Amino acid sequence: MKGFLAAAGVAGIVLLGIAGPALGHAKLVSAEPADGSTVEGPSISVVLTYDEPLAEGSSATLSGPSGQPEFILSIDPADPTRMTSGPDPLTVEPGAYTVEWTSVGTDGGIERGTVRFTVTEAPTPTGAPPTPAPTAAPSPTATPAPGDGGSDNTSDVILPIVVGLIVVALVAWRLLRRGSTGS
Repeated sequence: MKGFLAAAGVAGIVLLGIAGPALGHAKLVSAEPADGSTVEGPSISVVLTYDEPLAEGSSATLSGPSGQPEFILSIDPADPTRMTSGPDPLTVEPGAYTVEWTSVGTDGGIERGTVRFTVTEAPTPTGAPPTPAPTAAPSPTATPAPGDGGSDNTSDVILPIVVGLIVVALVAWRLLRRGSTGS
């Protein structure tokens, strides 16, 4: 019985040690424009806000109607919990836009996600012909982190948990075996 209690204690400590870092990821708390929203163009600003400061390796790329990356957001030097398109609004054409982001927390935890929104053309005054909006040029301020840039990725958390469970099982087996041979 002592061996079982010791193994259970070790298992609890190991699982808490594994789960602790997983809880510290920089999670997206808001996006401007909001996911699924429609905004009036041609001038927009993109701001992603996270629940903790972002570490090096965090990135976000804005892709426009062509599907090609058009702009790379960077961590706001005044507020490291935000990634922005900069102090000046971007000039974009109407259409569907996607922001693919990767956040790296101060603990090294990685989160990924996507924000989608639509830009509409601003109404033109009566009698005035519409003017085409120029496309924003890419900015070399940051490089996206490797990865698929898709929805939230939980595989960064699962592997350490599986390894921890294997270690706990081996320790429990060893303690139980030692307890049964010593009795």
